[in-house]
This record gives sequence, structure tokens and C-alpha cells, in this order.
Amino acid sequence: MDFIKEDNSRVEKALAKVFNASIPDYAEWSDINDINEVLNCVVDGGNLNRAIFMFGWDDIKEAIKAKEKDCIELVTGSINKVVPVEKLICRKRNYKGLNLSYFWIQSKKQKPLFNEPDKYMVESLAQFESGEYKPYDFFDNWDYYSDNYDDDVNCPNPIRRQYGGRIILVSQNLDRILDKFITKIPIEEKEFLELLDEILGK
Repeated sequence: MDFIKEDNSRVEKALAKVFNASIPDYAEWSDINDINEVLNCVVDGGNLNRAIFMFGWDDIKEAIKAKEKDCIELVTGSINKVVPVEKLICRKRNYKGLNLSYFWIQSKKQKPLFNEPDKYMVESLAQFESGEYKPYDFFDNWDYYSDNYDDDVNCPNPIRRQYGGRIILVSQNLDRILDKFITKIPIEEKEFLELLDEILGK
């Protein structure tokens, strides 16, 4: 119980960094700089950093400006995610004294750069320091590539690029509640809201 109270306090502090006044029921951002700033406020210290991707779950440690224009890069414990963001939404939810507010990152719907479209709207890529992308299977030939060029060639980084769909950021409290109920991924926004209403009540 103490952990739940502590987690709720962290969420309140994170939202207080974003909103100077009282927390609204709904807020929206579309400017990439504002989105980056808000995300760093809410993920700092593991406040609202549990991410539900269309293909699974991960923890977000930091949001940085991506090398690709008008994109953010979500730093995780595994492969970072590059997201061309359309908008960021915050919805206020409370349940039995717990702040279960969450953030919804909506990606711009685009064509994948190299792969065929899939239901998760994500492609694995190799990204160089210049920002240039190559297909992920480029790593298979990296040893040959690097051995035949100058030593100052920078090794590319593995990246997952989201070209549509959404990412939902939640607290550990809400993550624990949702974990028992989310049985399929991807989940649409309407289904997600209906699920919350069913679990928490309107």
C-alpha cells in the first residue's frame, strides 16, 4: 500500500511540472518541442514511463530530439524508438484516490521507409550519425562494410521507427491494473477508453 501511495505522489509531481494550475481533464500538444519537453517531465524518475506500444510494452527513460526532422526518439532499456509525432494527449483519470492519468502519443501515419506495412506500424532500421537509415538487415553485412572503409566510419544504431499508431504512457499503478485486462495488442483508442471505463467506471 505504501508503494501505491508513493507511486501516486510521483505521478502528481510529474503532472505538476507540466501544468502550473490544476490538472485539466484533457490537454493536447502538437509542437514537437513542447511534446519533447512534456514527455521528459512525465517520464523523469519513472513517473509515467511505462509505455504500451502497438507491439508490446517497454519503459521510457528519456525523450530526445531525433536525428530525423520533426521526430522524437524515446530512449528505452533496449532498442530506442523514433516517432514522427502528430500530437501528444493527456487525459485525467482518478480511481479510489489514485491518479491514473495517462499520455497518448499519436504518430503521423506514413509509409514505411523500407519494409512492407504491418499491423504494428513499426520497422526495424539501422541509423547512422548523419540520420540516414538503412534496412535492419544491413547489420548482417556490417563486419564486411566496416572492414573495408576507414576506421572513422561510425557504426549505425538499431532503431525501431513507428510510422503510425500510438504509444500510451502510464504509471506503474495503471500498468498493474491494465496488465490483467489487456489481452490483445494493438489496441485502438476507442477500445482503450472503453476498457478504462469498464475497469474504473466513467
